[in-house]
Amino acid sequence: MAFISGDGVFSHVFLGAVDTAVSAKFYDAALAALGIKNLGPFGHGWILYGREKPAFIIARPGNGEVPSSNGVTIGFAAATPAEVDAFHAAGLANGGTDEGRRTRPAKPSTGRLCRLSPGSGR
Repeated sequence: MAFISGDGVFSHVFLGAVDTAVSAKFYDAALAALGIKNLGPFGHGWILYGREKPAFIIARPGNGEVPSSNGVTIGFAAATPAEVDAFHAAGLANGGTDEGRRTRPAKPSTGRLCRLSPGSGR
């Protein structure tokens, strides 16, 4: 049995996906730019991501319904503006969409808004 335990405030974040294969392709590329890796599949078709232990999970919702992420923002930590740019480029190259630049002040390492990941149901 695997124990899920992320670093920080949350033990993990779970994001529902319509198509986990499409979502995994996007997150494999984008998160690699931040040093976050695909830690492999887990039971029930879950795909786990983290640096050393799982902290971010994508999967089809257990009830089989289309997931809704309306109003949800997940911010991945980047150490430098270069990491933000690499995450952005990898996300776009793997089916993500550009939501534009932030309109409010932010740290230099959060210079671009989130991309909508393909396969997320949004």
